[in-house]
Amino acid sequence: MNYLYLNNSPQQPVPRSFVFNRRNEKIDWRRIAAVDVERVARELDFQVLQDNIEHITLCNIDLEVDSRAMDPNFLKLYKMAQLTIEYLLLCQDQITSQLVDYEQNKGKGLADQDETRRQIEKLKNDLNLTKKESKKRKKMIETQEKMLLAQRSNYHTCPVCTHSFLSLDYLQAHMHRRHPEYDPNRKREHDVDIEKEIQRLKDELHSKETELQLIKVQKV
Repeated sequence: MNYLYLNNSPQQPVPRSFVFNRRNEKIDWRRIAAVDVERVARELDFQVLQDNIEHITLCNIDLEVDSRAMDPNFLKLYKMAQLTIEYLLLCQDQITSQLVDYEQNKGKGLADQDETRRQIEKLKNDLNLTKKESKKRKKMIETQEKMLLAQRSNYHTCPVCTHSFLSLDYLQAHMHRRHPEYDPNRKREHDVDIEKEIQRLKDELHSKETELQLIKVQKV
């Protein structure tokens, strides 16, 4: 029978506007007399309960019965039952409101999910297009590089100033006109200077290594 107990979780906040109703209804004793309680329980006839819930819950029991002839605890029990019914109706309203909010949030969540899926699909399509475009551009670049290499292989470069010419005749004419002193068996001055600088650095490095060895020997 655990389903009859209230949840032990923290109590839901009660709306500030909520108050228990005044007890000003009258009990319809004729309707109550016509109710077959055993049948209602057996057949789960909730409509009968719904038809009688208002006047049972909101009646003033002190005016309906002779309180002097009744057990005070019975009257207290009836009044607590009335408050319990109102409390459960309040819980029902809150749950209904929460379900409405849940359905709205669920609908919004599904809409957001669909939008996210569409965005993901669009990004996938954009990525595929970008990959295709990238492959296309890569092939174009490779083709251009091959064309440039093919063109360069047909060029003749001046060994002095690195100008390039389409034919050997143009190169020779350039050499006679611009570099008549050029000797193919003699290294360019720039190359000679570089070799001298390299040799100087080697000599300097060798000198430093020798000094370092002497310092180590002295320490020993």
